[in-house]
Amino acid sequence: MMDTQNDCGCCDGVSAETPQAITNRPGLSAVAYRTGTRQTFKESLLARLTSLHQPALNAFTSRSDDDFTIALLDAFATMGDVLTFYQERIANEAWLRTATERLSVLQLARLIGYELNPGVAASAYLAFTLDNTPGALGQALSLNPITSTKQLLPPVRIDAATRVQSIPGPGETAQTFETIEPLDAHVEWNSIHPLPAQPQLINGSTSLFIVQGTNTSLKQGNILLVRYQNSSYLKKVQQVVVNDDAKTTWVYCADTGVQPPAFKRPAGLAIGSVTDIPEKTTLSQTVLQTIVSKQWDQAALLALVQTQQWPLDEFVAGMAKLQAAGPAGNGVLYVFRKTAAVFAANAPLQVTPSGNTIQMTEWLRAADENNHTAYLDNVYDEVLAGSFIAVHQPGDAVEQSKVVALKQVDTISRYAYGVGAKTTRLQFNAITPNWWLDIKEKMEAEKALGKEEVVDYKYTHGAAHGKKTTVNDDFSLLRPISFLVQSEVLPLALSPLNDVVANANTPDTALTLDALYLELKKGQVVILAGERSDLKGVVASEVMTIQDALTENGLTVLTFTAALVYSYTRSTVTINANVAAATHGETVQETLGSGNAAARFQRFVLQQPPLTYTGSSSATGAASTLTIRVNDLLWEEVPAFYGHGPTEHIYITRRDDAGATTVIFGDGITGACLPTGQNNIKATYRKGIGLGGLVKANQLSQLLTRPLGVKTVTNPLAAAGAADPEQLEDARQNATLTIRTLNRVVSLQDYQDFARAFAGIAKALATWTWNGQRRCVLLTIAGAAGKEVPAGSQLYDRLRLAILAQSEPHVTLFMQSFKPVYFRITGTVQVNAAYLPDKVLTAVQQALTDNFSFDARNFGDPVAYSEVVSVIQHVEGVDAVDIDAFYRSDSTPDANPPAILFARMPQPGDDGILPAEILILDPAQPADIKQM
Repeated sequence: MMDTQNDCGCCDGVSAETPQAITNRPGLSAVAYRTGTRQTFKESLLARLTSLHQPALNAFTSRSDDDFTIALLDAFATMGDVLTFYQERIANEAWLRTATERLSVLQLARLIGYELNPGVAASAYLAFTLDNTPGALGQALSLNPITSTKQLLPPVRIDAATRVQSIPGPGETAQTFETIEPLDAHVEWNSIHPLPAQPQLINGSTSLFIVQGTNTSLKQGNILLVRYQNSSYLKKVQQVVVNDDAKTTWVYCADTGVQPPAFKRPAGLAIGSVTDIPEKTTLSQTVLQTIVSKQWDQAALLALVQTQQWPLDEFVAGMAKLQAAGPAGNGVLYVFRKTAAVFAANAPLQVTPSGNTIQMTEWLRAADENNHTAYLDNVYDEVLAGSFIAVHQPGDAVEQSKVVALKQVDTISRYAYGVGAKTTRLQFNAITPNWWLDIKEKMEAEKALGKEEVVDYKYTHGAAHGKKTTVNDDFSLLRPISFLVQSEVLPLALSPLNDVVANANTPDTALTLDALYLELKKGQVVILAGERSDLKGVVASEVMTIQDALTENGLTVLTFTAALVYSYTRSTVTINANVAAATHGETVQETLGSGNAAARFQRFVLQQPPLTYTGSSSATGAASTLTIRVNDLLWEEVPAFYGHGPTEHIYITRRDDAGATTVIFGDGITGACLPTGQNNIKATYRKGIGLGGLVKANQLSQLLTRPLGVKTVTNPLAAAGAADPEQLEDARQNATLTIRTLNRVVSLQDYQDFARAFAGIAKALATWTWNGQRRCVLLTIAGAAGKEVPAGSQLYDRLRLAILAQSEPHVTLFMQSFKPVYFRITGTVQVNAAYLPDKVLTAVQQALTDNFSFDARNFGDPVAYSEVVSVIQHVEGVDAVDIDAFYRSDSTPDANPPAILFARMPQPGDDGILPAEILILDPAQPADIKQM
């Protein structure tokens, strides 16, 4: 009891403070929902002690906390405080915006039919390499005894669910992937190359010749002969370049800057059809030539081979031989190895006595030196019948010499012009009138022995240009003539193709391969890899889908569904067609338990979580890998029991907050009850999901399942498309998106909401654009963890198909991935003396990383200098900040840091629509912040 009236405490709690009114403005992240606290409850109870309605308590004047009654009231107030605290927490869990527990969000979402996204497994393309060692695929195959061609190795069957494991990097765990499709792999598909070279097409205008071999003995000044369509063209060698790597010799007859011609697909080919070849036709050279002369769809050509029952290896080998022979009617290249003079070219003049004097006169042309015969100054054993010679007149360019084919070549003894010696006699294939004269225009045939009337006689032996002149047909016309002899065929090498490999998605840019790969087909996925032509030493890979596979001139020609992202140096390009799609996760077979026909809504929990969901083109973007069989009969998973009948073999699944999956069966009213049996409920599913499956390129290289003949496997491109199970903040946002779109996409906001709720998509932005004719929807997307979503990727294609299935078909949709761009910071901070500098600097780095990460930024968000300073300044222990450099990574730092770094929103550009950018702190170079 209090000693004095003034401090007795009887007036404490003069009015009731509870229950307190609950009022909350809209948009709060947490609501107040307590009717009182310990203090207000206690004050209210004390006020009741002096209430006029309780006169019996008027004599109770103690208010001391050590009084039993007051202590009891205090305890009650504390209990009220605890109850209202939890009441407020429970109330907050009842609203989507204020809930803090993932389970609460999960249950709230189920009220509107939304299930938290379970995540999606990463996907990758696996490139298999088969062992081409003889006998690796069974008994070694020998040469075909009839055609002497090597038999094709049989395909290797790689079944679906073939397991491949990654080699983990530091801090990583091994991840298992499984193929989701079967593959018939071929040894020849290990490494397919674009056509590296083409047959040289030479004619009279050709000035660059590429010859086989490096020991050709060619040199500057040599004379070459091009025989093309029964015409002859002479060329003088200007320069010879030996290519030791290619084992070829490049012969230039003009400017050395001349390059080999680019490859051009044959034009005007007729389209081949199975009906072009009569049934039961024997495979022959004529049949092959007929096929080579046409353009074929490879599926039709393969059908023809199978229908005619031709051995595939013989057919492919025959096509290869025809292709190697080159086009018919091409020119032939010769070189003249020697130069010869006419017989007795140095013979003295004829001595003719005339009285007391001796006259020196020219010999008359010998009668045996006629229109089809000539004699050389020596014996030339290398000059053979069937070869060519060139007759060179003095004063003429050597390229203007007359080319003559030799019918017969003999070595004889001859006496003429006062000289006797052995000589090589040349007899020409046809009469070559006056081969020893260079006459542009004949007036008449020979009128008399040794006399002829000519116009424009080039060799000035008494002839006047443009006038009719009678010239003496004596040995003086033969003396200065020289012969280019010993014509030798120069085997032409293939002309290398130096153009880059690019586009390859139109007929004009189709990719011609180095051989016939008849079993490549439309829709097949291949992986193209090579050195980028714009960045030497940088190797890139791309997944391409074949749009058309044709055969032209015995070679396979591919076009792809999309253009190549990069251009490649042709000689480095390889294509692996032994490609199968794979997804993250490992198959598990499990017996769930026993069915009981008397039980309702039987439940079974999968024992090896997390259940794998793979990407799909459904509205959610994910599809379960779970299959349930009851008594070996397949049951179907449905979203809910509502609307289903009592005999339907269905089940639903529910995932708890820990990721465990429960399988629930019907009650006999909505969904059938399980039949009674012993361990008759069996499940097959895959385990593994999320961002852990985003393995890097070439990490998937350990075959856990090794089919016979498979040597190696790898993923040339990094895995993509993964997403972790939906997080609290994502679920809070995405749950309402489904009731906004109602599984249809109409408005611009619908496109954005639908994409945002799709598994594997982290951010989406829908805007209007113009395609030159009409307004179109442009959807910019970003993948989980800030990954790009390139066109043609599995995630990109699934999302596009899902939107097209739900949207207005007459609305044109453009989709593109965002472009991540980066900025860098250099600066110093002053650390308060009371703090440890290292910890403060670490906290600064973390604050910058958190505030300028992919998750924290959006499309087109700029970054302000002041924003960076503010983030650093808010770190505890920082007294002052000085930013020295503030710039985008794709630019150079300015002496005066800009006030704002901008990021682009989607906008039209010269080469199409420029993608939206998200500007984040460069992860490759963390902020360089030091202590002052």
